[in-house]
Amino acid sequence: MFQPTWKIATCHDLVFLPHRIPEGKSVSQPDWPTDTWHLDFVCQVCGRRAIYSAANVHYNPSDTLDQGQPAHVLWRVVLECAHEGCGTVFELHTNADYHFDKNEVLAVLRRANPAISCPQGHIQPPIRNARSVQAVKNLV
Repeated sequence: MFQPTWKIATCHDLVFLPHRIPEGKSVSQPDWPTDTWHLDFVCQVCGRRAIYSAANVHYNPSDTLDQGQPAHVLWRVVLECAHEGCGTVFELHTNADYHFDKNEVLAVLRRANPAISCPQGHIQPPIRNARSVQAVKNLV
């Protein structure tokens, strides 16, 4: 099975993305992110934080575990800016093992370089909590 992916520039880790369309649905267009699609992403391997767009995405064969679970999944973390008076809600993503719990996913984000900041540019203290942490099933 082929899956949308991108390669991290610093460590060359291959990040497998979930499909845009749920499996089993027929579509006339390829399963490809739109031109406006982007993710603020932190690599589990090297901690590099970068914005990725549709231009970074390619198709590669995917690995799955015996139970049909992907070896790595894309995680979405919703945060609220801790800067006094801001409170902007924003999302970060990371790749991590499918069996990770919330604290293990947040530990990946704490290693981010450059440091995590909200869309207004406020640098965030080490992340201890999040509004939500969930595995992403489909990119929509």
